[in-house]
Amino acid sequence: MKKILLVGSQHGDERLGDKLIRRIKLYHPSLMVHVDFYLANPKAHRLNKRYIESDMNRSFSSNQDSYEAIRAKKLLAKIKASNYDLVLDLHTTTDKTESFFIVPAEHSETVNDFLKISPIIKIVAMRHKIIETSLIGNVNHALSVEASIQLIDKDFLELLIESLEKYLHSDVPVNATKELFYVDMLIDKASYTPAQFQRMKNFERFEYNFYPILIRSRSYRKYTNYRGFGATIKLTKSI
Repeated sequence: MKKILLVGSQHGDERLGDKLIRRIKLYHPSLMVHVDFYLANPKAHRLNKRYIESDMNRSFSSNQDSYEAIRAKKLLAKIKASNYDLVLDLHTTTDKTESFFIVPAEHSETVNDFLKISPIIKIVAMRHKIIETSLIGNVNHALSVEASIQLIDKDFLELLIESLEKYLHSDVPVNATKELFYVDMLIDKASYTPAQFQRMKNFERFEYNFYPILIRSRSYRKYTNYRGFGATIKLTKSI
């Protein structure tokens, strides 16, 4: 029997995981035999904060002893011990952008199957070393879902649930056409003017250099020295 782990609130103010598991329990209870839910960052979740001491999704594979780094180690241990077939890392953004997946540039067949099943078209394939500190960079059968808080409604939740059901029933198409954006860079705050940032649009090539991703995220603007990810290659292909 296939088992899926849904990881919610690595960032405590991101609530896609809460909404998804609540809908599964209310309207699709038969799925619960296949699905576990893990609240990754309970202290930050309770306080509705991004994190307590460090960004949890930058705290994997580290020697930190922050609260989030300890939670990251516990999560990795749970995944290893429980032998899940698939791990979905659920994120929410303040950026009003269409939903997309984030995966390692080299990802497992299990991840590829779920990408084929889902109607979500855009896939961000991370080649930047920042992935080494994230959950998906340390679990080869994990992928991240990034959804705009403004666009999460019952239809979007049902879309995710339908994809989970198809995965559990191995209803995988032979191939599916997707847009792949290969990320090699972070968009440094100091390298561009406010006017340039204003002109940047998600998934649209900026001045022939790169495709911005999550360029309107308030979290990156507030907590990091970069404003988003930059993809230098875009491919439309069957996977």
